[in-house]
Amino acid sequence: MEKLWSKYYVVMLLVSFLMFFAHYMLVTTQADYTIKIGGSPAIAGIVGGLFTIMALVARMAFGVVLDRAGRWIVIIIGSAVVLAVSVLYPLAAVVPMFLLFRMINGAGFSAFTTSANTIIADLVPESRLAEGISYFGVAGTLATALGPVIGLYLAGINFNWMFILVMVLSAGAFGLALTLRYEKHRPVVKRQKGRIKILEKSALPSAVVTLLLSLPLDAIMIFIAAYGQDRGMKYASLFFPVHAVAMMLARITLGRLADRIGPTKIFVATMVLGILSFVLLAFARSDLLMIVASFIFGIPMGMSFTVLNSIMIRLCPKDSLGAGSATLFAFEDIGFGLGAIIMGFVIQFVSFTAFFLLAATLFTASVLAYLVLVAPRVRNMHIKPIEPVNLVE
Repeated sequence: MEKLWSKYYVVMLLVSFLMFFAHYMLVTTQADYTIKIGGSPAIAGIVGGLFTIMALVARMAFGVVLDRAGRWIVIIIGSAVVLAVSVLYPLAAVVPMFLLFRMINGAGFSAFTTSANTIIADLVPESRLAEGISYFGVAGTLATALGPVIGLYLAGINFNWMFILVMVLSAGAFGLALTLRYEKHRPVVKRQKGRIKILEKSALPSAVVTLLLSLPLDAIMIFIAAYGQDRGMKYASLFFPVHAVAMMLARITLGRLADRIGPTKIFVATMVLGILSFVLLAFARSDLLMIVASFIFGIPMGMSFTVLNSIMIRLCPKDSLGAGSATLFAFEDIGFGLGAIIMGFVIQFVSFTAFFLLAATLFTASVLAYLVLVAPRVRNMHIKPIEPVNLVE
């Protein structure tokens, strides 16, 4: 079996954990901080939206740089920008300044995520791609579970304490990223000078499916507390850790299975569970049913993007992996941003029941899109074992 746990792969897991830890601390506290310095809930929404827009715009440019100049320079730029902004956050005493810092943070974070995904594609053996991406996702899942809890706790004491921890985590990620010089031992295939490729055609099928399934996801994270209040639930906050545990278990157990039995079976089966979870949430009136549904929901959240990402990497030309990663993440950004706006109106003017049934419909549409756009390409995708490369030195 080809080697997965190289030195650089382990470093990437640690870098990702630290960066996402800091990211989720900021995401879950930015609304409270915006209001604290004179903003409103509407302004807080604009702050979050502009972060995503800036990330989307910057992502396409960084995809080009990844394929032209290499991976290390982009992850260093992204990590350095995030670290620099984290130092400045305590100085953001007015909303315009905080908004500017979040936009800069969005650009840096997009550079980091796009380069990190491309680096993982370089490091993981093709025959263990879904497994390697799954374990990589576990780092983000742990950050998802811990970041919001610790961020809200520290912000409740003093926002400066939260900003200091964000600074420390960002510094740790930047320091470790400096060691990711694997290209000296295993040079990546760089795109020749000529036409600039912003979107990668081979990534579009996976990207379209990603967009569809992303549409309801940001709204769930934003409105789950309001959902609990609407249904009279006392423990709606358990949704986050419960679904994070399910995500982690799914990635640990199903990633390797996807490489053995094929991605289509795993994707369809887990997405069916996602549809079931939305139906349960649509009609849940008790904490117990909500917790059961949140666990079921975590399974497709752990595997859907992992499967689509692994397929994109296998189908993408090696000299366009940066553009491929940028394309996939850009469509995810669009889904998150557009979905949050649409679903917010559905929740406000219709009901949570309608929202979750619409979410189930979107998941169903993503399965159909997968079967039409992606599955035929998967059937023609031949996975050829490659010789293991020593990346320890």
